[in-house]
Amino acid sequence: MNLKENYVKLGDYIKIITGKQLNKDRMFKKGLYPVINGGTSPTGYFNEYNQEANTITIAQGGSTGYVDFQKTEFWASAHCYVVKPKNEKILLNKYLYYFLKNNELNLKKQSHGAGIPSLAKEHILNLDLILPDIKTQKEIVKNLDLFTNFSEELEAELEARKKQYNFYRNKLLHFEYLTNFKTYNLEDIAEFEKGKTNIAPDKGTRFPIVSGGVKPQGYTDEFNRNKNSITVSSSGSAGYVSFWKTPIFAKDCFTIQANEKIILQKYLFHFLKNKQDYIYSLKTTGTIPHIYSSTISDMKILVPDLLIQQKIVDVLDNFEKICQDLNIGLPAEIELRDKQYAYYRDKLLSLTSNIFEETARSRDS
Repeated sequence: MNLKENYVKLGDYIKIITGKQLNKDRMFKKGLYPVINGGTSPTGYFNEYNQEANTITIAQGGSTGYVDFQKTEFWASAHCYVVKPKNEKILLNKYLYYFLKNNELNLKKQSHGAGIPSLAKEHILNLDLILPDIKTQKEIVKNLDLFTNFSEELEAELEARKKQYNFYRNKLLHFEYLTNFKTYNLEDIAEFEKGKTNIAPDKGTRFPIVSGGVKPQGYTDEFNRNKNSITVSSSGSAGYVSFWKTPIFAKDCFTIQANEKIILQKYLFHFLKNKQDYIYSLKTTGTIPHIYSSTISDMKILVPDLLIQQKIVDVLDNFEKICQDLNIGLPAEIELRDKQYAYYRDKLLSLTSNIFEETARSRDS
């Protein structure tokens, strides 16, 4: 028996709609409806929508092949495919979503194009679908929804902790709550040093290579900055502020060293981190955004006496430690749940296939 006979062609059961172009100059940073294009998050917001809630989307360009489920009304833009079942009495919308999500990696591999990669509709339509009866589909969806909801609850808890920490940091560092402080330009109380962009450090394991991203670019066994360095990414995630407890190799970033007779290094870090969104807003526009030390050199810094600084640092460090303990535990739990979810999704969606195989073996014996 040919097991391929037990599959159906996905294209016979779905329809794919290409979104409608919406130029960026018509979008808003905030609005009623998200604009879904070729990325993994909304491109912006718009005050109209062209698709209903509970709709499957696949990125046609950009983050090609990314599968998502839109829970609210939204605007599907030109680099977004909208995927819908032709008949929900035969193929459930949510079952279709889980099937496509399970094939996301396969779809990403099908991207083509020399410039911006894109995904042809045919690669979606030609997928082989195992199509059990509606009752079985509902049971599979029910089980996978349980995993999804639990992961979303963990992520919401993690986000709440981050907001709480940011709230208290802002309170402690705001001029309304600081007394007997002086105001300095950053360049008057700290020194800047550019990273070594023209050097490729040897690979190693000891010291992080801090470049233009949020995370280390890699590791090396040499360093060019001592521990307790403040770094600001120069390009990529331009403006991202970090504090490194270990020695580092500074590459596509610049470092800031406080004059600790006036301002504590850790206090300066907390102050700059509290201004993270403002620093992001200063980056140059263009293909590759940039921030230079000169961009923030005249930033105004509120500096209380050293004793008050130390008390603020102690409070924020303790709060940060509590949050980090949660941030270690919660992301680890989220990662574990995501792996379990992917495992069971694969198993549940291949359940019918296994039944088919057992039936085939019994017939052939």
